[in-house]
Amino acid sequence: MMSNLHDKLKSHKETVLGKRMTEWFAAEPSRVADWTLKNAGIYLDLSKNHINAQTKALWQQWVDEAGVAEGIAAITRGDNVNTGEHRPALHHRLRAPADQPFVVNGEDVSPHIRAVRERMKAISERVRGGEWKGFDGQAITDVIHIGIGGSELGPRLLCTAFKHLADDRIRVHFLATPDPIKISELKRRLNPATTLLIVASKSFGTEETLSNAGYMREWLRTAGGEKADGQMIALSANVDKAAAFGIAAERVLPFWDWVGGRFSLWSAISLPFILQNGYGAYEQLLAGAHEMDKHFQTAPLMANMPVWLATLEAWYNHYFNWNNRAVITYCNPMEPFPQYLQQLDMESLGKRANREGKALTKPSGIIVWGGTGTEAQHAFFQLVHQGQRNIPIDFVTVKTPPKGYEDAQRIIHGHCTAQAEALMRGRDDSDLQNIPEAERYQRTCPGNRPSTTIILDELTPACLGAFIALYEHKVTVQAILYDVNAYDQWGVELGKVLAKGTEASLAGKTGAHDPSTTAIIDYLKS
Repeated sequence: MMSNLHDKLKSHKETVLGKRMTEWFAAEPSRVADWTLKNAGIYLDLSKNHINAQTKALWQQWVDEAGVAEGIAAITRGDNVNTGEHRPALHHRLRAPADQPFVVNGEDVSPHIRAVRERMKAISERVRGGEWKGFDGQAITDVIHIGIGGSELGPRLLCTAFKHLADDRIRVHFLATPDPIKISELKRRLNPATTLLIVASKSFGTEETLSNAGYMREWLRTAGGEKADGQMIALSANVDKAAAFGIAAERVLPFWDWVGGRFSLWSAISLPFILQNGYGAYEQLLAGAHEMDKHFQTAPLMANMPVWLATLEAWYNHYFNWNNRAVITYCNPMEPFPQYLQQLDMESLGKRANREGKALTKPSGIIVWGGTGTEAQHAFFQLVHQGQRNIPIDFVTVKTPPKGYEDAQRIIHGHCTAQAEALMRGRDDSDLQNIPEAERYQRTCPGNRPSTTIILDELTPACLGAFIALYEHKVTVQAILYDVNAYDQWGVELGKVLAKGTEASLAGKTGAHDPSTTAIIDYLKS
């Protein structure tokens, strides 16, 4: 960033902090209209943040100097934006109409995308229609989805969000970590004759996934012999490894190396959601995300929802030194979203090197955390309101409830809007005149704390698709502003490498570890 702009942004921070947000609202009658956008069934309000009427001009200069417009064009046309692995990042193509040609490395990938979609649809119709039989001729009733990270967080979010719309023909269960208690629980509760296994791993080499898959395969084979292998499906970019595991090629749904794990929700990874809710729900998910894609790719940068969210977070990160953000979903079925977002955001932006492999001079990623609605209020909002750290918050809610539950939704909306207002307004002595003076300070709240409100028109696959795509594109823009590669994760690899040595030591082999690790291993073995 040019030093002139850096100085301007530093000065602007002092200007916006020179007045409380409530004062800026009084001084700027059009503030709400200026900082509100609506697109693809999503309403976004940034007005309760430390910004003013002059902020957009400075942000415009910032995104221009960082090359955001060209960065958006680069990922859209399929450039190798994953610079470390020399690949494009084309997850957004998975939700585009499949009849639109798109060339990757000299090959039109649209026919491949179309073919996988057709296979997903055919499998879902067979399973949901009772035609896919288990080893003793009974129809499938349950699905265990075995995967971790991007292979599990996305489909779990979708299945949880839309379980209330499912017809219960197929019940979906998730197995992520190789936890003996969870494995034994699933074996005890489910019938192997009517259970379908989905093994989801891009590389088909993920240790936790293969361990879990091995246990569950043994469970099936013990009950049904090799015939039970017909109750296993793989979702992977490595068809050969899946076949070596015992899953025939016709039961492997592929995706491609230009789809990163944490962006793979749009691929065959979402098969469990399709089995639970039907292929039509998946099509709606893609359509909603594609609407947000079009907005992202065509809207002016200072009227662009992902660009707003990204620049706001970079603004707080670099100029206010606020290193975390809470995401609070006032919609219980969206409970897994904060954890999904943690991987999307922190694995993409938690980097120490820029795109040229050199040390960053400013921090990139921040800590993302969150919770669900009024439950979060009763858990940690004490710290949010009166703690000595500012925590920017994304308040997320749904506008239209299911019919017959308007009163319940009014309560949720009331709490969501009240929390955002309370964080901004605070409470001082003037609000506590009926309280003894000695007791007032402990009851005051400083206020002037920032939040963003995001409202989905309805909790539908289309709206949720647009909402997830909004945050994906936010990450894309932040990576450009921070000059990092959002599509690798070398920090994750170190722990995987060291785990081989610690597992060997736990199995009785001698290993070279630090004294603390050695003592812990010895205690676990004792």
